[in-house]
Amino acid sequence: MSGISPKTIITYQDVVISNAVAKVFPKVNHHYSMWHIEKKVPEYLNRVYHEHGEFKDQFYKCIHQSTTVEEFDSDWEAMIDKYGLQDNQWLNKIFSIREKWIPAYVRHNFCAGMSTTQRSKNMNKYFKDFLNSSTSLSQFVTQYKKALDARYNKEREKTFKTRNSKPLLRTLYPMEEEASKVYTRKMFRIFQDELVGSQLFITEKVKFSIEVSTYKVREIYKEKPIYYVNFHVTSKEANCSCHMFEFSGILCRHVLCVFIKKKVYCLPSQYVLHRWSINAKKEKVKEVTIVGFQEGSNNASDTSLFNSIMVHSIELSEKGSQPEKHHDIALQSLQNGIAKLDLLDIEESNKKFVDSTSEDMPKLYDVNIALHDPPLIATKGRLRALRMKSGLEMVRKGSSTCNYCMKNGHTKPKCSNLNQTR
Repeated sequence: MSGISPKTIITYQDVVISNAVAKVFPKVNHHYSMWHIEKKVPEYLNRVYHEHGEFKDQFYKCIHQSTTVEEFDSDWEAMIDKYGLQDNQWLNKIFSIREKWIPAYVRHNFCAGMSTTQRSKNMNKYFKDFLNSSTSLSQFVTQYKKALDARYNKEREKTFKTRNSKPLLRTLYPMEEEASKVYTRKMFRIFQDELVGSQLFITEKVKFSIEVSTYKVREIYKEKPIYYVNFHVTSKEANCSCHMFEFSGILCRHVLCVFIKKKVYCLPSQYVLHRWSINAKKEKVKEVTIVGFQEGSNNASDTSLFNSIMVHSIELSEKGSQPEKHHDIALQSLQNGIAKLDLLDIEESNKKFVDSTSEDMPKLYDVNIALHDPPLIATKGRLRALRMKSGLEMVRKGSSTCNYCMKNGHTKPKCSNLNQTR
């Protein structure tokens, strides 16, 4: 990641993990997985959860439909008083860490629309189709490559579909057609749903000035929930109390409703995140900082130097793989670079490097490295030979007694005397 730390980290609710994140990423926004907290409600609130059927809905509305911090605190206090949960230690604990998981608190931070660790679980499930606990080390390398190839092929198919087909438009707004040419297909569908959903809302101006106007937005025939949108007349910027754009990077239906009312038919560029656009992978590669590397020194490792060249070669490949003219220029540049490298006295430089480091580094050609599978560990449980058997299993084969002739070694259906009699 070129030394760039993540904006947000989502983990389980765990003290040890929290301390580690605070130590390694002190400036990151650390959130707890909402799903893992909510699934504990039946366990820690067993009595009230089963005795009061409406508690589940009220708990859900308090968490997910509170748009502001003040509204959540008020709804939470009302819920606690209604069901007499003032002394519940678990509720007091999760309320004390509400800044890390309640949507009204965390939606100010960008999370790409995620509030749980579900994406990590999805990746685990994906790789289970290619790997399992008994996969050997040699098979792992092959299967892992197949998994990545399948992932890349699926990505190429979606990219091809986005670039070579047109989605079905559902409105007559020019903003929708413009967004279909900018967003990837999946993100366009999310934006399209918000644009269509904006037609179900009405706006009412509650505060206005020369520069900023505030609108109250609510759904038709419903008094709640109410959202407040601030619209800047000059810059055409807007922000909503639901903070959907800050949280997921897509404009909400409440802002789009105000845009349509104010006749803003073109999507402002500041509301199209580059990561959601078709050209997201064409971003210029940032300079890679190599730790310990200075011109004329040998402090940088071979891996760091290789990574630096690889990053810039990928950028060259992407720019040179489109028109034929670009391809010829990129290929000529590579050939010229290879020719210049061949002229250098590489053997002499390598010899100096080896001589200077031979005292500290072991000779690799003297070390025999063999790659083997890890040792197999016996599974848990009783051994097969020691398993207790039932009476039927203990009967030896061939000790059956015929009910017709009373002889051992066969049963009545296979009795020769009975067959002769018949």
